[in-house]
Amino acid sequence: MLIALMFSTLLAATQPELTWHPCLLGQTLTANECTGEAQRWQWNQAKLAIGQLDAEANWRLATVQELKRYLNSNEAPLPINGPVNSEWLLTSSVMRHGDELLVAAVHYESGKVEYLSVRDHGLVVLVHD
Repeated sequence: MLIALMFSTLLAATQPELTWHPCLLGQTLTANECTGEAQRWQWNQAKLAIGQLDAEANWRLATVQELKRYLNSNEAPLPINGPVNSEWLLTSSVMRHGDELLVAAVHYESGKVEYLSVRDHGLVVLVHD
């Protein structure tokens, strides 16, 4: 039990400091508020759009763990603007199931994780280390 407690404390202490993009991918920060309607992306479209952003910032899709931490804390820089309660947030976690590629997605309201087809649409929260 003591070893498990020490290990979980070590993991918590070594979590990287993350910078969260203040808006969803596709929105614009204007006067400290995210403007524009939240855009829904297919995973491949989102990856292409992220590649066109500022290369020095090295933005990327968040992991499942990072998104769950984001949704369960005050770590978000600004509240997500728009009706997103029933939306899925795409992550960087991908797996192959037969001949289909699936992406892990976190439900904004419940925090539930499911695997969706990369052709399904979801919202994108960006992060960098």
